[in-house]
Amino acid sequence: MDMPGGAPIFCSCPNCDFFSLSVPDVVGISCCCLALLGIVPRIPGRDEELAMRQSSQQGGGEAATAMVAAPRLGGDVAFVGKVGDDPVGEMIGWDLVAWGGDTTHLPVAAGAYTVSANVTLPPSYAASPPTGGLRLRLR
Repeated sequence: MDMPGGAPIFCSCPNCDFFSLSVPDVVGISCCCLALLGIVPRIPGRDEELAMRQSSQQGGGEAATAMVAAPRLGGDVAFVGKVGDDPVGEMIGWDLVAWGGDTTHLPVAAGAYTVSANVTLPPSYAASPPTGGLRLRLR
């Protein structure tokens, strides 16, 4: 297949047939991560411990999130990234699939660790969206 202008489309990841790719509407190229979200009564002070009221694990990363959202608006998408062969990488792959994402171009790097983040949030993020921002919903 050729792109407009005649350049061939190909992918060198191990999951693809070298010249059989179609042209998606949107391609996201980035890292993906697993966000471990915790709602606490307030933002803790230095060396202070607080019990979480609610917690959630969610896949994240700007491009990965967009590539899960775009098909809901009718777009044909592809995500290109990489995860490690650790439990976090496995969770990210399953989460992408569960939300309708495509993991064809998500190779697994042997012996690598996948990015994860611990995010502490005050209760206001669970109850209402920040002004001008996206609503965070724990599932």
